Formats: sequence, structure tokens, C-alpha cells
Amino acid sequence: MMNINININIDLLDQEIIKNKKRKNHNKCKKIGKNPNNNDSILQEFNFFSQNSIKIQNKIKEIPFYTTMFDCFSKYSFVDFNELNNDKNNEPIKKYDLNKKYIIVKYLKKDIPTLYFNNYFLLDNLESHKNKNIFIKKLLETYDDLLKSLIQLNNKSICYFNLNSTENIYFNEKMELIIEGKSFEKSIDYDYSNKNFCLDIIKIVEELLIITDENIHSFPPDENIHSFPPEVFIIHYLIKKDIFSLSFSIIQEICNEMEKIYFHFHDENKIYQDISTLLSPWINKPKEEVIKFLSKFIYTWDNYCLSLLYIKMIHNIIKNLNYDTKYTFLSKWIILLKKNISINPLKRESLENTLEEYLCILD
Repeated sequence: MMNINININIDLLDQEIIKNKKRKNHNKCKKIGKNPNNNDSILQEFNFFSQNSIKIQNKIKEIPFYTTMFDCFSKYSFVDFNELNNDKNNEPIKKYDLNKKYIIVKYLKKDIPTLYFNNYFLLDNLESHKNKNIFIKKLLETYDDLLKSLIQLNNKSICYFNLNSTENIYFNEKMELIIEGKSFEKSIDYDYSNKNFCLDIIKIVEELLIITDENIHSFPPDENIHSFPPEVFIIHYLIKKDIFSLSFSIIQEICNEMEKIYFHFHDENKIYQDISTLLSPWINKPKEEVIKFLSKFIYTWDNYCLSLLYIKMIHNIIKNLNYDTKYTFLSKWIILLKKNISINPLKRESLENTLEEYLCILD
């Protein structure tokens, strides 16, 4: 069994793996036959999030050969419920607020899903698979694929911001990883020419990060919280507490709350040191300026989420497949991943540098 010192609370990781294993899985492993009419239509409210998804997918369509990485919508149209059914007592219609606008978004899948990402690396599959080397090989391939996809998004100033869930990532018939377009509702277009991008971040963070006294003290910590970078938590904290400006005491409060969430990946003293160093220059500054400063690190957020995802999966594989110490590339890889979940965003690598270092590890 290989011994990797990565300063992570292994007991907590084990409990989280067990918790995730028990969690109901909505995307069952499935083989789907060829279907020339493989249309996927979604009826949704025409609001900030659906507009955001359409805007971001339109930017993705500008990426050369985007269909090898992303499954974007083919078209959308507004819905007139009166045209669909004049009977207001119709049950399918009644559940919608007819005072709001709705759209039908159509996805014409170029490639048919054969297996969803979150099913491939299930613990049950690990324990039952005869050729365990396949999992290591596939782990490397999927990381490489996702990292390159995120780089393409980053080049278009898009933060995917949805890697805490892998239910919208699937393998096509060629076993290429495809990210479903419908998962971009809460992604972020951080084009700095867009003066409202900080407001978009605030709106999306408020929607994604739901922190209560119950889940912040859960054991292990709620995945919804610690799967996001610390800057996201800080932004949420400033908004939720309606803090006008930053102070030394507020920084202490933030550090105390963060220790409850991130301690299983970081030393508590290190959390306090890094956050204090990051925020101290902004004492007495209004929260809007602090949020704007923290938002500048958005280009590292997907790398943080991706790295955390693979740290968990690597631990899962090492623990259950009994790999010995000759697989030293895993220890080097974890060092890189651990660097990219640094509390201080200035210490994280860019996606491009991460790919370069990763390829060097494999050489």
C-alpha cells in the first residue's frame, strides 16, 4: 500500500465516500442504443439562469470542435401555454405560473451517452472490477480530458462552476467525456469587459451555496460547501451577514467558520494565516470592493474544484485497490492537486500550468 503524506484527514474522506455511496444516484449506468432522433427538450422558466445558460453556450459554440467536449443546445423557443392547451384546469399546465415566461430548449445530441462519469468511479465498480489497472488509466484520461475542456472554457472567460456534481458529464460511444449544456445555468461568464460579472457571481453564489448551522457543523462537512473554493465561501459570508465593510474581527469570524469546513484538507493555523494574509489589506474597505477583489481569482475556481474531485477519487482507488509504492506518479500528482486547493488562491496554478506539470509527471 503506498504511503502518501498529503496532510488530509483520511477518516473524513472515508466517511464522505461512504456517504456518497449511499446517496441516491439519479443517473444510473446505462447503455443506450443508437437513436437518430435523440432529442432532449427541456421546458424551463425564462429567467436569469436560463438566459445565462444560453449566453454561455453560445460562447462555447465559438470554440473549434466544441462538440467533442460539450453538448450545447440546438435551438430554443418561447412557450405560449394558451396555444398548447386552452384548458386552464389541465394538471400539467397548472403547475406553471402563467404570468411568467417559459422556453423550450432543445438539445440534439451529436453523441449518445453510454455511461455517466459519476457511475464509472463508483466504489462498487472498484471492488468488483477484475482489471483494476483500467481504473487508474481511465482516471488519468478523464482528468486530462476535463482539464483540457476547462482550459477551453477559461479561454472564453467561462467558469464552469459545477464540478461539485458530475451528474452532467458522460462518456459518449467513443468514451470521450462530454459536458451537458444544460449544466451551464450556474456557470459564470467573467469577461472583464462585462461590468456586471461581479453581480452575476453574487447571484450564482447565493443560489449554489446554501449554508445553515446544521450543514456547516455536519460530519463530514456538507459536500455542497467545501467543494467550492474559500473565496466563494467568503463572498457568501459577506452577503449573508450583510457586512458593510471588512474588519479584523470579521476576518477572525470568517476564519473560525472556514476552519469548520476546510480543516480536513488544511491545517487550522494555515487557514487562519492564509486568509488573514489575503484579507488584511482590505480592512475598512466596503464589501463590494472585497468581493470584486476575490472575484479576480475566478480563473482558479474550476481548477480548485477539479483538483478536489480527483483527490477524493485517488484516495478511493488507493484505499480499495491496494496499489503499491512503485506508482510514484500518484504521489506527485496529488502534490500538484493539493497545491491547486490552496486556501490562498495566489498559490494555485493556472489551468494551463497545471496541464503542463501534469504531463511532466506522466513522462
